[in-house]
This record gives sequence, structure tokens and C-alpha cells, in this order.
Amino acid sequence: MIIEPSLVHGLIAAQFPHRADLPVEAVDASGTANAISTAPSSASRRTAPDPAP
Repeated sequence: MIIEPSLVHGLIAAQFPHRADLPVEAVDASGTANAISTAPSSASRRTAPDPAP
């Protein structure tokens, strides 16, 4: 499952409006079942994938 940075950016903007102007980029996260995105302020957002069907 691919979590697009635009989705993470929207979640951050909705929950933390004061950080809505920060860029978001995907991080290569081998060895984890979570998608991890970062913003320049060292904040990160972990998004659990949908369970396998």
C-alpha cells in the first residue's frame, strides 16, 4: 500500500493547522509495516496500512 505525501499533508493540516505550510516527503522505511512521513521539524507521522484481505 502506498500512502501519498499529499494525504499525510492533508492530515497534518487538519490536525495541526500551524504546521500546514511544512513540506512532507515519504521516508524509505524497510522492516516496518507502517508508512512513515516526515516534515522538516523532525515531526513524523506513522500510518498503519489496511489489513490484508
